[in-house]
Amino acid sequence: MADPLSIAGLALAVVSLGLQVTVSITDYFDSLKSCDQDIASIEQQNDTLRKTLQVIELSISRFQNDHRTATEALRQCLDSCKEELKALESMVAALITDNQGTAGRKNKARNKGKKLLYPFHRPKLEQIATKLHHINATLQLGLQSLGLSVSHLGSEKLATLQATSQTISSDLLVVQSEVSAISTPIQGIKNTISQFETRFDGLENLIEQLLAQGSTINGTLKEITPALVTGRLLRRPAVLQEMCDAVQKSEQLFRVMPEGASHAYVVTAGTASARMLPGAP
Repeated sequence: MADPLSIAGLALAVVSLGLQVTVSITDYFDSLKSCDQDIASIEQQNDTLRKTLQVIELSISRFQNDHRTATEALRQCLDSCKEELKALESMVAALITDNQGTAGRKNKARNKGKKLLYPFHRPKLEQIATKLHHINATLQLGLQSLGLSVSHLGSEKLATLQATSQTISSDLLVVQSEVSAISTPIQGIKNTISQFETRFDGLENLIEQLLAQGSTINGTLKEITPALVTGRLLRRPAVLQEMCDAVQKSEQLFRVMPEGASHAYVVTAGTASARMLPGAP
């Protein structure tokens, strides 16, 4: 696998050299001021090369950051372009040198001399045209190779995304099934809780009623107890008479008896009244 960083450096070198060569070719043919068809073809190929190199220059930084893999074919294309550009640079430099030397000897007829000498340079111009054609073809091949590499990488990423999406979809189906499975028990729990709340509300009301009834019963008992004792005494006049006699006797004895003796008598006399209390036999 080719190192993308080294390929990026090689591509930058090819771009720099290629742009220099295209500028030299443009300057040389502009100085001829000729409308010859061969020169027009060379200028067109030179312009195509310049635009292709500019595209590579703009894309190389993105390629370096986004694509960490490159094919060996791309390296070979760049190496071939570099050698072709060096040879083309030498050919253009020789033409420019010959042209400058001729212009120096014929200073007054510079433009006319260039046109007169043009037929003698035709073989070199044809070589330049051939070199430009080869370089353009090689660069196009390299760009196609890079495009295939990028397309392959994109396909791999797309396949990975599809696999991940399918996995997530399967997991979501499992989660949905589990949620559906527990929804029924949850609904049952909610219903049970609702029933408990209803029962708790009823129990709270019942407790409040019992407390109210208990308070009422306590008040009633306090009122009923004296009346109950009185009613029992009235139903037993003999016992009531006995109690009254005992009370009178005790009052008489209190007046005449010592303190200790009177106390014992009260205890003895009290047994008669104790039998009339609620719950007494």
